[in-house]
Amino acid sequence: MEFDKESIPQATLKKVERYTKMENFQPAYVSKISQAAGALCMWVRSIEDFSKALKVIEPKRKKKQFAEEQLRKKLEFLEGLQTEFAKVAEKLAALERQFNETNAELT
Repeated sequence: MEFDKESIPQATLKKVERYTKMENFQPAYVSKISQAAGALCMWVRSIEDFSKALKVIEPKRKKKQFAEEQLRKKLEFLEGLQTEFAKVAEKLAALERQFNETNAELT
């Protein structure tokens, strides 16, 4: 079974928070009563913590993705400029050779 922990509705988190705020909803306390319930309690708290952290991290992920896309575009542009520069430098070298040859003939 697959659980999509990154898209838990806010309404669901609010409902869960009613229980996680309870003093006795602690994995250590619940485990004394039932190992399975203790593990489930730990899982619920972990998912809640993950969701809270995701609220902070998700905008940063989007900014990072945007920055990486911008970087990719700039690198492509730079590559085009470098190719163009190489062609211009090659033409300049050819013109300098021709200039030097012409000057040598004239002297």
